[in-house]
Amino acid sequence: MLAGCGQILGLGDYEVGEETSGSGGSAGSAGTGGDSGSGGGGTGGDAGTGGGGTGGSAGADGGSAGVGTTTTASGGDAGSSGTGGTTTTSPTTTGMGGSAGSGECVCDLRDPCLTGECDEAGECIPKELGAECLSGNFAGVCNGTQQCVPCVNDAPDTDVDSGCPETAPECDDSGATPECTGCQEDMDCDDGVDCTADTCDDGRCMRAVLPAGAECSDGVCNGEGAADSCVPCVDNQPAGLDAGCEAALPFCDTSVLPAACVECLVADDCDDDNECTTETCDSRECVGDTVPAGDECTGGFCSGIPGMESCGACFDTAAGNEIDQGCPAEAPVCDMSQLPPVCTGCTVNTDCDDAIDCTTDTCSGAGVCVHTPDDGVCAASGYVCLPNQCVVGVGCSPVDITEEVQLVANGNLDSGGSWSEASSNGYPLIVVEDATVAAHTPTRYAWLGGAWYEFSELFQLVSVPTGTQALNLNFFYQLSTNDPYYWLPYNYNVMGAEILSSDGGTVLQTILALGNQDTTGSWTEVSVDLDPSWAGTDVLVYFWASIGAEYYSSGYYFGNTNFRIDTVSLTASVCQ
Repeated sequence: MLAGCGQILGLGDYEVGEETSGSGGSAGSAGTGGDSGSGGGGTGGDAGTGGGGTGGSAGADGGSAGVGTTTTASGGDAGSSGTGGTTTTSPTTTGMGGSAGSGECVCDLRDPCLTGECDEAGECIPKELGAECLSGNFAGVCNGTQQCVPCVNDAPDTDVDSGCPETAPECDDSGATPECTGCQEDMDCDDGVDCTADTCDDGRCMRAVLPAGAECSDGVCNGEGAADSCVPCVDNQPAGLDAGCEAALPFCDTSVLPAACVECLVADDCDDDNECTTETCDSRECVGDTVPAGDECTGGFCSGIPGMESCGACFDTAAGNEIDQGCPAEAPVCDMSQLPPVCTGCTVNTDCDDAIDCTTDTCSGAGVCVHTPDDGVCAASGYVCLPNQCVVGVGCSPVDITEEVQLVANGNLDSGGSWSEASSNGYPLIVVEDATVAAHTPTRYAWLGGAWYEFSELFQLVSVPTGTQALNLNFFYQLSTNDPYYWLPYNYNVMGAEILSSDGGTVLQTILALGNQDTTGSWTEVSVDLDPSWAGTDVLVYFWASIGAEYYSSGYYFGNTNFRIDTVSLTASVCQ
């Protein structure tokens, strides 16, 4: 006895016997049961109760099956499933219970590639392709047609197929039984595509797409890695030479199949940087035309000569010795035999007279007038920086020859040298800016004072040029103090800026005189015009600070003042 098989397959309980089965009895009231058939043998067991119809009651038990050798007892028509009768079968004959009604589908739970569930149409739902399955002692994967197989070919080339290990990742389903395979060497992975690099890595084929422009058997790769990715050329440059093309045909035309290298795609591809030619792109070839003679171009006029197009200073537009286009009266003829054309026409010096007294007028060997200015012919203007000079085409005219000259070196105090410094306490005066005070021009400034009993000096020797007409000193300073008596009109700490004689013994001009009462909240600019009569001498640009004794009060010392200097310039306006 195989218990439960009747529920799975729609069979009644059955035993092995020597008698043939009879047909089942008629079905119950829900569905109309069929009459039992007469078998050729003895009376069979009771047939199963017929299947139930929609809303019907269970069918009646079947009648006795007849004896026969091949006869099958049929169940009742649709109704709820009835209970099968006991059947005696021969080795080739089975007694059947009632047939199933129109209810839910019944899935064979022994099929490892079915989920055991039904869809809306009443069909058994199969497991997805590649799902794991177990058939007897065999473990595999489902192939999508309810078969449990060793593997299925369901992954891209470089991935692992279902059912296969990493070392043999590809499922070969060309034979009767699918099997997992893997590569041994690079040549096993050759996909026949020029534009992929195929390698074997631990039994797996790896494929890398070659970049656009890489060489291949029929040209260059287009960067896609497909079977048709080897093409004659690739449009991979916004301007210039495309991959697969040469200088004579630099552009890849991808609008045709196959792509082809051409001379141009648009008119701009043909531009030869010659104003006296025009270029167009016609049928992917550059076509150039000559600009008509006499058309203006930068600096002159186009020659209009095919193959010798050029922009010259003039153009032969007049007859005889009349003035040609672009030529002056003293050289009226445009010589078109020269490239670029030049104006000529003089034979003797008198042909070149420009009626300006301060020029010497000559006719060169090339027949061109040359006018040489002579400043000595011009009368004095009375202004050192505005002397009269000879200007070609104008004559004697005052010309400003003033030049601005910077006399102070390292005015930003950002490099070594140039400045001299002295501190009674031995402090360096040129320091790097800190979080308390930022430099006016990063990253250094001069810090004078800043300690009790401190006398600080910063100075630079400069030479005032001969011909100086104006002199200006410009700098920025900050002054801060913790003097406890800042509110009293007394300056216990003093500082300033001066111009001294070269030996430091004489104050030529006081620029700034300050004390602890003269604090500033930020960098303050000082601009002073100096005496230009110092031209031709050396002077000292001098800054100083003198800090007295400290004050003591309530456990604290007070009375210190800080004098900071930055961005120093001494500018001379000099007539050269």
